[in-house]
Amino acid sequence: MKIPDTPLFVKTHDFNVWLLGRTRRFPKHFRYTLMQRLENLALEFEELLLMANVYRAGERRKLLQQADGVLLCLRMRLRYTLDFERFRSVPVMSLLGPKTSFASSQRRS
Repeated sequence: MKIPDTPLFVKTHDFNVWLLGRTRRFPKHFRYTLMQRLENLALEFEELLLMANVYRAGERRKLLQQADGVLLCLRMRLRYTLDFERFRSVPVMSLLGPKTSFASSQRRS
């Protein structure tokens, strides 16, 4: 089956290519902890989208819900990279959305 060329699949693939190129330049102590997990989450997200595209109805919904959870974790890991000032670019910032602190989100609850 051919990989779809819709914006979701193209942008996800482009982001992963960009991410894999950037994570090679991280210091060793980040590369084998934070970066390895970040790379795995990004690739898992793309895999789940591709699998969901093949299925219909219930199975598709399940895979998309999993992809949503993986994306949430991916965003959290990317926030760590911003805290360590490793990524300061448009692709990451647009993926993360507005930055809120944990403390401010707890006050609203």
